[in-house]
Amino acid sequence: MRFPFFSIAAKSLWNRRFSVFLTMLSLALSVMLFAGVEKIREGAREGFETTISGTDLIVGAPSGQINLLLFTVFRIGEGTGGISYESYEYFSQRPEVAWTIPMALGDSYRSYRVLGTNNAYFEHYQYGNGQSLAFQAGGEFENATDVVLGAGVARALDHALGDTIQISHGLVGTRFAEHDEQFVVTGVLRQTGTPVDDTVHISLAGLDLVHAGMDGGWAAGPAIGQRSGQPIGAQPESDAVADAAGHDHDHDTAHDHDTVHDHAEEHEDDHETHAHDGEINAFLVGLKSRPLALRLQRDINQYEAEPLMAILPGVTLARLWASMNVAETALLAISAFVIAIGLIGMLVRVMASLNERRREMAIFRALGARPRHIFGLLILETGVTAAISAIAGLLLLDGTFFIAGQFLASGLQVPAINAILSQGPGGFDLLLILVVVVAASVLSILPAFMAYRGTLADGLTIRQ
Repeated sequence: MRFPFFSIAAKSLWNRRFSVFLTMLSLALSVMLFAGVEKIREGAREGFETTISGTDLIVGAPSGQINLLLFTVFRIGEGTGGISYESYEYFSQRPEVAWTIPMALGDSYRSYRVLGTNNAYFEHYQYGNGQSLAFQAGGEFENATDVVLGAGVARALDHALGDTIQISHGLVGTRFAEHDEQFVVTGVLRQTGTPVDDTVHISLAGLDLVHAGMDGGWAAGPAIGQRSGQPIGAQPESDAVADAAGHDHDHDTAHDHDTVHDHAEEHEDDHETHAHDGEINAFLVGLKSRPLALRLQRDINQYEAEPLMAILPGVTLARLWASMNVAETALLAISAFVIAIGLIGMLVRVMASLNERRREMAIFRALGARPRHIFGLLILETGVTAAISAIAGLLLLDGTFFIAGQFLASGLQVPAINAILSQGPGGFDLLLILVVVVAASVLSILPAFMAYRGTLADGLTIRQ
């Protein structure tokens, strides 16, 4: 006998469409959750590893690779020490170096990190897939008292161009620790979805201004070092002479301000760099040819003038992400359990429907259906239900990502969000569908076995 499996299975499922729909909805949501967690994890990893892009080396004082990465890229923690500006200039002038970005961290503004740098930061710093920083309003440094805010800082504190701020010494952010100098907001960066959004940027010349008049000189904790050749905490000789001669701090500030303008005319974007004569915490390096990175890294690590450490940001980011494998595995395990619960729910539904379908199966047997036909029919019904549920769950997920992308990612260049929302169907989706169908079919073996073992007389017997 030729048994019309697909026709009978389709009609049987349609006849029980309400209960089948609820079962399919439950499994579809389970698949959607599992696939969503996996895609969010992959997108978050991609966004995490592209927090900084286009930088070949990060150089700082020896403090551990992950610690240096967290401090410079994510603005987390404190630097263990500074490096001399002379060393920075030495490696900046190496023939294989295309560009460098100095970084000096240590102060704060209302709990947001303050980064001392130069205009090379806005020109060369990249994130995501090679995306450069862009200004939402205003522009880069022109004067020593200019400040450029990240998008998150400007939004949270409701700052706009022309506002004045006072940065604080250290990371405490209290009023009594504020520096005297007033900085003027001259630029606001566009949203990046990286720690740049929560950073306050000032020039190295501005950093000189806020620390030149401090009691105790240049000391600013472990993040900012001392003037070259002087111990941390010692007052610079030039300031001591100025104090003895009775010059006030405003005159020194004005003099430094004029010096910044002179350098701006002669050296364009490097004016604030040349005004700086203290230590920095680290610097980013971009090379003319990436294969030269390992050789330069070795030279920096073996530099005899002072202890330095160079790291490859991509390698260190991957290592940092790998350290979170336990959390990733736990999250995936929870999602897998959700799918397992959905499949078990399907099994319970099939088992419960057996009593309702005993007469149906007996009629099939009476019409000549063999036990294997009954067995195959139940497995086919379960497999088709699981396949439709899995496909529906993935379509729901892709639709959710698409709709979210229209609202969240419109006009934004956020690596993590874009990496998550831009993921379309792929090999993972096909594998997930296959796994769900196979698992459902395996689970349906028990009720199918019970059904085909039922006798014709048992099915036709009217029970009181």
